[in-house]
Order: sequence, then structure tokens, then C-alpha cells
Amino acid sequence: MKTTLILLLLPFACLSARAQSAGEADRQLLQTIKEANAACTSITAAFRQTRHLPALGENTLSEGLFYYRKPAQMAMKYTRPEGDVLLINGSRITLTSGGKERKISPRNARMEGLRTILAACLQGDAAQMGAAKITCAKQGQTLVAVADIDGKQNRSGISRVIVCYAAAAGHPPVSIQTIEPDGSYTLYELSGIRLNEAIPENMF
Repeated sequence: MKTTLILLLLPFACLSARAQSAGEADRQLLQTIKEANAACTSITAAFRQTRHLPALGENTLSEGLFYYRKPAQMAMKYTRPEGDVLLINGSRITLTSGGKERKISPRNARMEGLRTILAACLQGDAAQMGAAKITCAKQGQTLVAVADIDGKQNRSGISRVIVCYAAAAGHPPVSIQTIEPDGSYTLYELSGIRLNEAIPENMF
């Protein structure tokens, strides 16, 4: 579980824009998602997490409650495994796993890259991921953005990100999948999403 939780570390820093390769239709959809999420101040949801390791041929499933508040606060409180918690408050990151609490330093390229990707997804700004190419299209009831990560711009070790936003008003993120070169992936699915609710300070 420790490895799985470390993969969840999120950044919430302002990021400089980088050159992206996207067609005009893709850019228009991405801009629509960005503008809609700019009005979002918080996200509260239940989450389900799937960690797939092809070398082991198995999935590890986790779930719990998710809280995010702009610009730099997040809490993931696990009910499975019960008691595990990931807290991010600005630059302070605290992980509780197996009843043991420890501080996680964000000062390495891999963690910074992961934080960049996941923060961009939550904020609806896929262009901030550090991608060589981004496409976006409507698929059923979702808007799906696919980003091929540029390893020189983002050193997370992730090669592709697939993030789905609800096609309904507000376009909140409903799932985020990070894929690694060996086929490993982590999928985060949000449900029961509530936007712009007040979240108590002590939650973080």
C-alpha cells in the first residue's frame, strides 16, 4: 500500500505553460474544460483506485473519500485499507500507512512530475502536464483528454495520461489514469462528485 500511496502525491503549484501539439478541435475542447474548472473551488467525492502491475498479473484495489480545495490542499482518506490517509497542504505532505505516519519530501523529479500531472488533471488544465501531444474528444457522456508525456519536460516516469471529464456542466474530472512504459497503470475513479462545497480546514 505504501508504494501505491506514494504514487498519489499531488502538486498544486502554479505551472508555466509549455508547447503542446494539439489540433484546433482538441484545443477548443481543452479550453472548454479549463474554463469550466476555473470556477471550481473544491471537489468532494468517493474514490476507487486500481493499481495494475502486469508483471504480477494482478490489480490492487483501494477506495475511500476524496477532498480537494484550490489552490493547494487535498486529502485522501482510505476506507480500504481502513485508516490510511494522504494529506497535502501546500508543500506539506503527510502519509499514514499501516498506522505509521511519515512526512514525504516532494523534492525529486519523479514526485514533481507526478504532482504536475495530477494537479493539472484536477484543475482541468491538461496543457500543464508537460506533454508532447494532447488529444481531446467527446466519448459518450465524457470528454476524454489523452496526453503523451514528454520525458524531457516531465520526469515522472509516466508515458501517457488519460483523463475523463463529465460532459455535463462544470466538466469535473471523473477518472484519471496514469500509464507507465511497462504497461503498469494507476486508475482513479471519482463518484458522487460534489463541487464548491465548504471543506473544514481540519480536514487537511
